[in-house]
Amino acid sequence: METSSELGTLHTILVPFAKPGMHLARAAVTENGRIIFSTGTVLTEGKIKILRNTYIRCLHVWDDGSWGLPTEAYRQGASEAEPSEDGGAVRAVTGLLASIQGLNTELMREKKIGVDSLRQMGGQIFGRIQKEPVFDIFLKVDKNANYLFSHMVNTAVLGVAICRSIGLSAKEIWNVFVAGMLVDVGMMQVREDLWLSDKKLTDLQRGEIEKHARFGYGAILRAKGAEEDWAVPALEHHERIDGSGYPEKKRGADLALASRILAVCDVYEALLHDRLWRKGLMPDEAIRHLISTPNLFDREIVSALARGVGIYPVGFRVKLSDGRAADVVRTHPTDLLRPTVATTGKPSEEIDLALRRDLSVAAVIGPPGGK
Repeated sequence: METSSELGTLHTILVPFAKPGMHLARAAVTENGRIIFSTGTVLTEGKIKILRNTYIRCLHVWDDGSWGLPTEAYRQGASEAEPSEDGGAVRAVTGLLASIQGLNTELMREKKIGVDSLRQMGGQIFGRIQKEPVFDIFLKVDKNANYLFSHMVNTAVLGVAICRSIGLSAKEIWNVFVAGMLVDVGMMQVREDLWLSDKKLTDLQRGEIEKHARFGYGAILRAKGAEEDWAVPALEHHERIDGSGYPEKKRGADLALASRILAVCDVYEALLHDRLWRKGLMPDEAIRHLISTPNLFDREIVSALARGVGIYPVGFRVKLSDGRAADVVRTHPTDLLRPTVATTGKPSEEIDLALRRDLSVAAVIGPPGGK
């Protein structure tokens, strides 16, 4: 059944026929419930490119007849609704990411953060952290709109690992976790073609990106029911121990503990993924990078990350010094370089490298799920 508005008639079109300037009549939602763009979004070339990369086949748009679309642009018999913005995220297979998308949709559309939604979604993830290895919870990072949201969730999960390693209280851990899920929310107020760019940024563009720290801080503080402990890391997570960071050039002693924790998590998580100018690092390489820059990051926090996650995290596949491949099954907080592993051959052999001094990890081969 067709629906009309002042913008025209609601039609369902195939994504390849989308044009800049079209208004979405319903949210653009993937089959598994991930919200890409909210109802009312005006399409741009950049947004259309994102949609083409997210396997969405059709869009609901307002069509006033001026677009001149051919007959084949319209999906025939397409009156069924896509997943709703409320229900779709809850039912999604990738529900954690969809919830983050929904949270940020509220920020974009209504200029507010849904604290109730945040608490509910955060509680779901928090429950998983109690039971599963860190890298089993990590969300996949794609080269499209996924990146920002999955990065924040991953940063929050890493923050919990550090908090436990240094013995923080349950309330402190929760605040760090929520702050991590919001740490880059200010990016939603930065031009998306900058934070989704696959090109190296100019100094001027970098300056625009850096504004996200203040944007995020203000957005969180304005949210009814939000706590200042959630907002401060959004402002400070790009500050550095030696005062070389931004936006206020603060030094280590002036930074909140949560900010120092999430600064380490933010960089560690980013190092694991490909960038235009470099390939992503393996966890052991990322830890060594952080250790090699003690003037930038709190040394105790970096050590806590290594203890909490492992230099060779559970689930990763490694190559042993005798040439065999093995999966890490346990880490030893007191001997981080010598985890317990299970060889991949048949029969599999579980080896505690802390007890087998004749063997060691020679290299990390790949992440969980990439075997």
